[in-house]
Amino acid sequence: MELVVGQHILGGRYNVVEKVGEGAFGKVYKVKHNRLGRFDALKLLRRDLFHGSAFVQFCREACTAAGLGSENVVVVHDHDLDSEIGPFIIFEYCARGSLRDRLNVGGPIATEAARHVAMAVCSGLQPAHEQRIVHRDIKPENILFTSRDVPKISDFGLVHTPDAGDNAIAGTPAYMAPEQFQNPRPSPSCDIYALGAVLFEMLTGRHYLQATDVPWQGMLRPGIEELVQAVCSLNPTPPRRLNSEVPEWLDEVCMRALSKPPNERYPSAAELGLALRGPPTRDDVGSTAKPDALTCRVCGADLEAEQRFCRGCGTPARSSPSTWACANCGFGENASDNRFCTQCGYRRCAKCGKAFLPELRFCTDDGTCLVT
Repeated sequence: MELVVGQHILGGRYNVVEKVGEGAFGKVYKVKHNRLGRFDALKLLRRDLFHGSAFVQFCREACTAAGLGSENVVVVHDHDLDSEIGPFIIFEYCARGSLRDRLNVGGPIATEAARHVAMAVCSGLQPAHEQRIVHRDIKPENILFTSRDVPKISDFGLVHTPDAGDNAIAGTPAYMAPEQFQNPRPSPSCDIYALGAVLFEMLTGRHYLQATDVPWQGMLRPGIEELVQAVCSLNPTPPRRLNSEVPEWLDEVCMRALSKPPNERYPSAAELGLALRGPPTRDDVGSTAKPDALTCRVCGADLEAEQRFCRGCGTPARSSPSTWACANCGFGENASDNRFCTQCGYRRCAKCGKAFLPELRFCTDDGTCLVT
């Protein structure tokens, strides 16, 4: 069904403002909620796809995105599978466009901005991966920005959930991990690879297949077979060689995310998000003065001034019975009953002391619940 600008739909609650996009499964419109005065986006499924696997996937998209509850995933306001206009999903309207729009301006994105976007995507992916949900289509077109410039993951149209019975290989080939072309049941590691490709593109201004050890011109007009072969075999040039502004540590993070073997990538979005914060500095611990040498309060071993943990027993170097040291930034004056680091906001596991992104709910080492 084609909606017309100015048309009142869904019982007069919404007014169609303009068509903002069109894809394989349907069209996206900017609409206005007449009672709330709020602009939203409406995704409308194509009429010829009202039955079959596309319809099932559309239902799955709405329920999955609505159930994640992350600040970095588009908010679903409403959906209906049997309305006057057909199956639809209404989600928040992201006024500042997509990451693709910004990349199309030309040249790389500022390193700090690229890092911020990648960390936000990790934050959005983490609750999905905790539920064994794989997005399968992380790419610049599906990273949107709100009016406050908050990055949001959108378009869960190809999402793979644990209860999915489909065996189809799905995704955008240029951003798919090598194993996705053989395994129809993807793992969260596929999203890590795709985000690595997006990060590379932000840092260098070009797709990683256009920056390989053996330059491959096929990206200009690739056939699917050539593209699959390139994804599976060509190694990208490290982004730092293409953009000297990229720090060495970020270069290493990007290349690890783009590792061909899945087990060589980051094991989770939380781990990648932690790596994207960068190595700890003296500013992170709130002091520029050189600290004195320390002695481990548990085993008595001598510690170097820069050490945050005893190598012998693992005790935090700058803690006491009434305080604890953050395993992320090293700040050692956190009160014993404080579950979050007051310096960097990371959550602390009460059992093992490891630090995690604030939104992570379980310790990845021992399974301890972090939110109780």
